Amino acid sequence: MRDVARLAGDVHPSTVSLALRNNPRISPEMRATVQAAANQVGYRRDPLLDAFNQHRLKSVPHRASRHIAAISDFSSAGELARSPHHAAARAGAMEAAARLHCHLDFFFCGPGQPSPRRLDAVLAARGLRALLLFGVRENLGPTDFTWSRTCTVAIDSLQMSTPLYRVTPDYREATRLLWRQARAQGHRRIGIIRSNASPLIEDRAIAGFLLEEFRHPEATAIPIFTLAGERGARPRFHAWLQAHGPTVIIHPSIAGKFLAQLLARKKIPCLAFDALSADAPGIFPDYAEVGRRAVEQLITLMQTNQRGLPPTAVCTYVPVQLPA
Repeated sequence: MRDVARLAGDVHPSTVSLALRNNPRISPEMRATVQAAANQVGYRRDPLLDAFNQHRLKSVPHRASRHIAAISDFSSAGELARSPHHAAARAGAMEAAARLHCHLDFFFCGPGQPSPRRLDAVLAARGLRALLLFGVRENLGPTDFTWSRTCTVAIDSLQMSTPLYRVTPDYREATRLLWRQARAQGHRRIGIIRSNASPLIEDRAIAGFLLEEFRHPEATAIPIFTLAGERGARPRFHAWLQAHGPTVIIHPSIAGKFLAQLLARKKIPCLAFDALSADAPGIFPDYAEVGRRAVEQLITLMQTNQRGLPPTAVCTYVPVQLPA
């Protein structure tokens, strides 16, 4: 530390210690200077010492719990609880937060709730500097929150244009697994439906489906059916069925009701890549694990003082699996 302090312009060793931990009490310019000096002398973090410090911090009782603001654009906690995916993610997130000595405070910015800008002011007044975007369905832009003030991780929220760390189920792998399962069961005409309700999620799912078709050129390729609103969809869907004769259909759960009505007399199995329960046909993503991973990632950002929008928005994909 004395060597780094001297190279950084004879700063105090405590400044070096704080700068190497990205403490916001040290200016960004000084942090960059100290970290450059540390690189010059070949400084590397000691993983054993880091592990000891983490153990020490977890063993010593905290004076106050660390609070995380969980932001959702639902209108209430009740509405969020009625969404199976979000309810599972909430349970996983709360379990991880309790295990890591943190607490989730839920805030809503949906209909009848404060706007994102108003909510941002409330969070600043309360000193909340960690945000968990909890399945935000609308786009929150660069000016809706003071991102430079907070550490932020998003669950899903793939439609947001703001670059953020995200955690989401691997929907691409989900459709690949369902395609292979259908193929193993003897199906040779496998169809897929998109609803355009969640375009980026469905894009990933369809990418997995098309990848399996590409890797199996002997398979019969069926055009994707797009359910762009139910108006006029019925005759188009029946024409698609008649023209291509799929023997199994992979779909987003939002299209499940539509398919149930139109296929009531046809014995065509339908598999959702984002099923709403573990016993529904298809794959129920492990949203509890998504919630846990998101909180763990957010706490890592908090411990290393990584605030603001990341230079590289990394997305963590949580594996999915076929039901037993």
